[in-house]
Amino acid sequence: MINKPDKFFRKKLSIVSAIIYFLVADFGFTFMTQTLVFLKIVPSITETSFFTSVLINFFSIIAGFCFIIACIILVNLFLGGKNHLQIVAVMLYSVVPSLIFVWIPFIFIQIIALLWSMILVMIGVKSKEGFNDKKAVAYPIMFIVLTIILTIISQNYIFLGFLK
Repeated sequence: MINKPDKFFRKKLSIVSAIIYFLVADFGFTFMTQTLVFLKIVPSITETSFFTSVLINFFSIIAGFCFIIACIILVNLFLGGKNHLQIVAVMLYSVVPSLIFVWIPFIFIQIIALLWSMILVMIGVKSKEGFNDKKAVAYPIMFIVLTIILTIISQNYIFLGFLK
């Protein structure tokens, strides 16, 4: 997938393998981010145990990603796509570079990882659905917009929870 993503995405993707790949990366991401919090390298906004924080973050990412996937399937339907499970696999595989590198507390590395993931989404969508560049760009844009919305909602929920 790293060397030739277009070749990787041309073959039929296993949804089960994509889910396992995503879950392993998700666990690694949550474990590393909570390790940074535990070592006081980055600040914490809650006072929970390490294990509890890892579990909460792990399942929060899964829940948020499920919402994003549902919206992406709707976009796929709207744009005339037919390979919905393959698009889900593309999304799961494409988000992994971000999960691997975004926990590193350097903005430059985080931006490169996010761009890499978005480019992989475009390549995968073009390969699976045969869309042109304009239609393929809709997927990463939708992904970014939904991620921002979920982040704002979750941050407000956490902030409001502390006000009680």
